[in-house]
Amino acid sequence: MKNWYKEEYSFKITVVSVGANGKPENCRNGHEVGDTYICEYGCPGGFCSKSMAKLFPLMEAVRAGGDYQIY
Repeated sequence: MKNWYKEEYSFKITVVSVGANGKPENCRNGHEVGDTYICEYGCPGGFCSKSMAKLFPLMEAVRAGGDYQIY
């Protein structure tokens, strides 16, 4: 696929928990706490598409100028 648009934002996604007890066998993709992924617009290779579906609206809000900082 040809990338024709230069993205202005990139996001670092770090796995902070997996399942109820944090064991990698509770994740169908085998992700472990500390795994890190970098993405721009699309889902990074090997990342959980179910988690990406939940993260995507948050990423779009940041791209639109949203701010999640706690004051």
